[in-house]
Amino acid sequence: MAAARPRNTPDVLLSRNADAEGSCPERGLSRKVLADNDKFFLAEHRLEKIWVGARHSHPHEQIDCVVSGGLRVATQGRDGASDSLVAREGNDHAVAAIEDSLVIDVFPCYREGYIG
Repeated sequence: MAAARPRNTPDVLLSRNADAEGSCPERGLSRKVLADNDKFFLAEHRLEKIWVGARHSHPHEQIDCVVSGGLRVATQGRDGASDSLVAREGNDHAVAAIEDSLVIDVFPCYREGYIG
């Protein structure tokens, strides 16, 4: 089960990218949490061409949209370039930036580890 939002969120939440909380969790990756509540989570990722993410899975679904740049995705024996990605819960996948990229991620839950 996905983590519950530790605070109540309003029915409508207006956000500005300039005010978004950001972090750099690893070399070549910067992240901003653009908007979230107890049911959805919207994040911006800026990936440098050198960034290679570790193979992983998680207990929730994920959808990504590449706004600019490009990704290489490896999952279920497939490996190729991608402009978008949908990964079901438990799906083992790895992502790497093939050029400097801006990617928007949407999750159907609050992502505890993304903030802070």
